[in-house]
Amino acid sequence: PEVMQLVQVEHLKRWLESYQERQRDLDATYERLERLESKLTSPRSAALTGVPGTAAPDPDRLALPLAELEELRQDAARQSAELRDLRHRIEEAVRLINGPGWANQRAALRMRYIDGETFETIARLLFWRDPDFLLKQESYIRRTFKLRKAALRALAQNPHICEFIHEEGK
Repeated sequence: PEVMQLVQVEHLKRWLESYQERQRDLDATYERLERLESKLTSPRSAALTGVPGTAAPDPDRLALPLAELEELRQDAARQSAELRDLRHRIEEAVRLINGPGWANQRAALRMRYIDGETFETIARLLFWRDPDFLLKQESYIRRTFKLRKAALRALAQNPHICEFIHEEGK
């Protein structure tokens, strides 16, 4: 049972991590889109060959880049919708966590897997009000790591978690 649970936790962790990976992919698509738009809107220099009777530039030279631009826009819209759907499913899955310490466990998972925060940042955001936080930051970082681990185990044990992860394949 322990080995099976570790496999489930690892599978769950990969599913949660896929959100940040998809976010990076969407960011790259938007960067490509911006570069292509910039190329299409930048002024072009005239082709000065100095040779009379040189053929005029192809009037359809923009057709291919414009089609590529439209494809990229559609791809970005599709990726954005898929990312939004995944984020909603992750949020729903995180809400399955209950029991002692559920609020901090949920917060730790959201900050780590949706917001992409480091354990140091999560510890600071969760525990900065504790009077000894500045003196024991390393201890609070370990506590944050344990919170995330407990939250992952709680989710892996929840029978409804499969409904969220398996929707990915649809």
